[in-house]
Formats: sequence, C-alpha cells, structure tokens
Amino acid sequence: MSQQLSADALLKKLAMLEKELAESREAEASLQKILSNYKSLFENSDDYILISDHEAKPVMWNSAYARIIKMSLGVDVKPGIQTRSLLADKTMVAWLNKQRDRVLGGETFREELSYNFGNGDIRYFELSYCPIIEQDEIKGFSEMTRDITARKLAENALKESEGKYRLLFERMPNGIAYFEAICDDAGNLCDARYIDMNTVYQLYTGLIRDRAIGRTVLEILPGTQKSWFDTLNITIQKGKPLRFEMYHQGTQKHYSVSAYSPQKNHLVLMFRDVSRQKETEIALRESEQRFRALFDQAEDAICVCDFDGCIRDVNPAACLRLGYEKSEMLALRAIDIADDEETARHLEELKQGSNIVFETRHRRKNGSLFPVEVSLSLIHSGGAQLILYMARDISKRRQTEQEKLEMQEKRNRSKKMEAMGLMAGGVAHDLNNLLSSVISYPELLLMNPLFPDNFRRSVERIKEGGLRAAAIVSDLLTIARGVASRKEIANINEIISAYLNSFEHLEMLETRPDIFIEKSLEPHLYNIRCSPVHIRKVLMNLVMNAFESVKSAGEIAISTRVRAYR
Repeated sequence: MSQQLSADALLKKLAMLEKELAESREAEASLQKILSNYKSLFENSDDYILISDHEAKPVMWNSAYARIIKMSLGVDVKPGIQTRSLLADKTMVAWLNKQRDRVLGGETFREELSYNFGNGDIRYFELSYCPIIEQDEIKGFSEMTRDITARKLAENALKESEGKYRLLFERMPNGIAYFEAICDDAGNLCDARYIDMNTVYQLYTGLIRDRAIGRTVLEILPGTQKSWFDTLNITIQKGKPLRFEMYHQGTQKHYSVSAYSPQKNHLVLMFRDVSRQKETEIALRESEQRFRALFDQAEDAICVCDFDGCIRDVNPAACLRLGYEKSEMLALRAIDIADDEETARHLEELKQGSNIVFETRHRRKNGSLFPVEVSLSLIHSGGAQLILYMARDISKRRQTEQEKLEMQEKRNRSKKMEAMGLMAGGVAHDLNNLLSSVISYPELLLMNPLFPDNFRRSVERIKEGGLRAAAIVSDLLTIARGVASRKEIANINEIISAYLNSFEHLEMLETRPDIFIEKSLEPHLYNIRCSPVHIRKVLMNLVMNAFESVKSAGEIAISTRVRAYR
C-alpha cells in the first residue's frame, strides 16, 4: 500500500516536473522571441545605438551606428577600439569624453550636438546616455544617437518665422494688441485680458508690456466705455472682422480700429492714431468755411471753372457785375464773358502750372463792355484740379490812369512853355538892346529940323516898326516871367484907327488894291481895361485872315457898337 502511494506521489511529482519543464521551455521560447524582437528592433532601428563597457570601449552596436561611423570616419567599428579617438576635432573628443564621465557617474541624460560632415553637410543629433548597472555596479553604458536634422531645421525655420513675425509685429506702424476675451454669463464681451502688445500700442496708450500682460483692460484703463466692448462683441460672437473709428476718453485720442478674431475667445485689435488726421479734417473744414466766406463776400468777381472753361461755381459779385443770375452763370463758359480770344489761350497755358495775370474786357448780359484784370490759378477740390478765375473791375483805375496821363501831358507842356519862356526871356533881353537903337535914332533924326522931308516918312515907319517890335519883346518878357500881361485903360476905336493907319496895314492895302476897308466906329464907345498890344494883335490877325479869305475884289467891314447884355 505504501509502495503504491509512493509511486503515485512520484508520478504526480514527475507530472509537475514535466509541466514546469514545459512552462520553462515555453518561457524560454517566449524569452527567445522577445530577445529576437529586441534584437530585430536593435538592428533595424534608425537610431545609432552603441553599447560600451566601463572603459567606453564598444561592446555591441547596430548597423545604423556602423554606417554613420563608416561615413563620417571611414573606418569599421571594432570591439574594444574607441572610435571617438579617431575624430580630428579635439573639441568634439573632449565633449564626448565629458559625456562619458557623466554617464559612468550614474547620470541618465540627453544632449544635442551638430557635426559637420564636410561640403556644407551639417547635421544635428540628439544623444541619449544611460548607465548599465549590474549588482549595484556600473558595467557600462548605452549611447543612442538620433538624427534630428529635419526637426532642427523645422525648429530653426519656425524660430526664424517667429522672429520675422515678432519683428513685423514690433515694427508695424499701427498699434497692435492681442487679447483674451472675457465674457459675461450671457456670452457677451465685457472685458479683455492682454496677451501681447507691440511698441506702437505702448506709445499710443502709455502702457508698459511687462506690467500690462495678464491684466485686463478695465484694470488698467478703467475709463474704457462699455460701448467699446459692445462694438467688439460681434467679432467675438460671429468672428466677423470690424473696422470703425473711436475716441478713447482715457488717452483722449481718436483711433481707427480694425478688429478680428484669430481663434475662439481671442481678439486682435489694430489701432491707428488718427488724431492728427482728425485735426487736419477740422482745420480743412474751417479753411473751406473761411474760403467760402471770402468767396461769397469778395468784391471781385470769382469763378471756379474746369480746363474746358465750364463754370462750376460763381460768387455773388460776379453775378452782380455781369448782370446774370447764378443759374445762368453756371450754364456759361469763361470765354462767353470775355471779349477776346486771349482767355482761351491763357487757360491752356495754365496747365503748365504757373499763375497768369492779364487784362481783358468782360461783356455784361446787356452787351456793354468794361475792363478787368484777370488772375488765373490752379486749385484742388474734391480730388479734381480746377481753375480759380478772379476778375477785378479796373474801370476806375483806367480812368485814374488816363487822368494821370493827361496831367503828365499838362506838366510836360508846362515844362516846355517854361523852357520856351526862359528862351524867350533871353531873346527879349537881346532884342531890347538892339531895339533901343532902332527906336532912338529915328527919334533923333525926326527932331532935326534940317532933316529932309522926303525921308521923314520912311524914318517914321522905322520908328513905328521899332515900337511894335518893342511891344512884342515886352510880351515875350511877360511870358518868360509867367505873369499876366500889363493892362491899362484904352479905347477900341483908337486901337482900330492906329492899326488902320499903320505902315504894315498900308503896305497890305498896296498889295491888294481891289479890297476896300469899310470902317464904322461907334463915336461914344466906352473905354475898356485891356492889353492894347494883344488887342492890336487880335485885330491884325483878323484883318490878315479876312484879306486871305477874299479871293477877288471885295470889302472888309470893321465896326464897333455899344450893347447891353443881361
């Protein structure tokens, strides 16, 4: 019985051993499979894997590592030979030795490096070091190198792109701010938190980036109006870009704002300070108002026309001076009111850019003409280049100029008369010296009782001629001195009789014996106050003209009368 139990126990134990052996074989097979998988992963990995002992000598490596060593150093990897000692770059050797000391010191870490394979082929690598510990003792380390060139290039490109973006962001002429939207329970924008801002935005608002980032608008600018958030709410709710103008009470400036949402609950605002533009617009409006006031109140006629001469606008003075209604003026051209063809030519010349001033005549609605001085200049209105046509009525100026010209002519004649007077004075003095002999010697001869009678008549004629010449000289002296002729009491009848008995009249009668002088003098004629010399000259000129007018025999009548005029 006991033998039978022993046999059963032995069989059970054999069965257990067989089961354990099967499990052990199964575990070994599984382990072999795992080892095979690991070995396949080790061999087929794209990473460069090296297992080294505690002296940093290669123990095991994969084919990728062998290829990179062959490509970079031109040698095969061999057990027990450190390949890093073959590197020409001693700096690189020192760096690798430093990493070896770190891992053999029990540190697990990662590092990155770049290596120049020549011909501009620079690659980037990530090295992972891990110590191999057995029974609390470091037996070696694993070194896994991964080629991260593509990733590095992508990162560098990203950094470059971000750098360009940041440079553009900072150098934008507009202020830019990036916000995180803060909404109320209803989902409406009620505040915004600063994420970023550029330099121009800081200049606009006086904010400092480091102090503003992470804080909200209402914290920093509590005077911000609720309407500002209400306006931007449509961008947050619907993602619709906006553009509007606003006045910010906190900064007291006008802004042109562009808003868009790059992602949900985020907001980008671009601010352009248009305060100066607003001031310019206000100044422009005020300037236009002043121009319109001057335009309407000017006394000169002013028209605004295009280069075809069509009148676009006209002031009241132009309508008044030309006699047209404004609606009638706007239907005319500049050449319609000008009386010459020069206006059209000057309009063409104005295209050269210089102002033109000229004189012409304008024609009123009733056809009458009047002189004007026209000034043409270029102006800009509503984006178009127009002509400012200003015309000044110079009728009074022309009249004044004519009066000045006449006055100048009178002054010139006066100067000529003055010169003639001076010359006459000189001649008169010389003639007086000569006539003293002509008058004195005949008087001495006539006083001699022994002087022959047959010569007495001739000497008397000489004396009389000398006296008349002396009177003429006296008249010249009167002109030279610029004073009125000397007047005296005389009788016209006596002056007429003396002239008719004078030698020059008697000689004139001898030349025209066919003319008879009829004399009819008033016996009781009143005396007058006059210049006898000038009266005699007037009488002589009248008689001489009468003699010349009578072509054949005739009669010349000389008469005096007393008449009363009321």
